[in-house]
Amino acid sequence: GLGDVYKRQPFDRPRLAESLAAMLARPAEVNDADPGSALPGLFDSLPAAARARLGKSVEADVKQQVLALLTATAQNERIPAQRALHALAGVAGILGETSLAARCAFGEALVEAADPARCQWFGAAIEGETEIVLERVAAALEKATAS
Repeated sequence: GLGDVYKRQPFDRPRLAESLAAMLARPAEVNDADPGSALPGLFDSLPAAARARLGKSVEADVKQQVLALLTATAQNERIPAQRALHALAGVAGILGETSLAARCAFGEALVEAADPARCQWFGAAIEGETEIVLERVAAALEKATAS
């Protein structure tokens, strides 16, 4: 998961600080799909190897949580569905994908208020939105690699 990148990556502290300072010095760029998204330019200052690992980790985490959400709603399991939505909201927040984060937060409340089995449509909608976000992640990584 995303935590794996942090735990396993032997970052050189000065290089990491330099990269983070460059990212924080400029305002977050936005894209047409989500005005709150920080994806364009988010990965630009990271070393290529870190970008590759991060991209794979984000994709794996998102797909794992979507599968957990779909499974939980199909099996009418409230807490696992809420956990998956909460995890997806966290990843979306890290990426600056505010629309997805807000929808996942709404989904947590929806699953609390209704039988999770009746929320399968919502899981499918979240799955579709995460596919779009993963496409934007891939595009941002490709742009950063080309720079």
